[in-house]
Amino acid sequence: MSANPYEVLSTGSVTHEPARRGAWRKGDALIVRSQIATLPDICLRCGEAEGTKKLNYNLRCPPQWWMLALPYAAPFAPSVSIRPALCAKHYRHEQRSRWLGHSVMLAAGGSLLIGFLTLEQINELISIFLFVAGFSILPILWVYYRTFRYKVLRASKIKKQDALIEHAPENLLQELPPVPNV
Repeated sequence: MSANPYEVLSTGSVTHEPARRGAWRKGDALIVRSQIATLPDICLRCGEAEGTKKLNYNLRCPPQWWMLALPYAAPFAPSVSIRPALCAKHYRHEQRSRWLGHSVMLAAGGSLLIGFLTLEQINELISIFLFVAGFSILPILWVYYRTFRYKVLRASKIKKQDALIEHAPENLLQELPPVPNV
């Protein structure tokens, strides 16, 4: 068998892809490649194999100090898109966290709309405050929240399209091939 994890295997007239593409183990760490990693249906956080659900996930490294000073640059930090399985507990936690972030953006949009619609009907100062809150304060809160919130998964290191996740569950790592020697 070839050491190339991207190679499509061919057996006679039947061609099939390897069961796990773009995901490898290295010690107790997991290496995943952006947008092609095929992971087993085992929770990437705790190793639970029952009742997992797949979730689109942008994997990022922990926030850096410069993200405090330049919050609008934080969403452009390197990320790797994967589709891991999460158990019911971690799936719920991640969904709840995402909905909180979306609620802040909806509040920003509502604040902008109310400020604009009531500009002539109520005190101008209140309308201006709502407009400013919707245009600047709430979006900055959203960026900080999205950057610094607790995330179920974080990468230890991202290099180009590959992410390293340390301390992955042992039963998940057993399902993956080792990193090929290239």
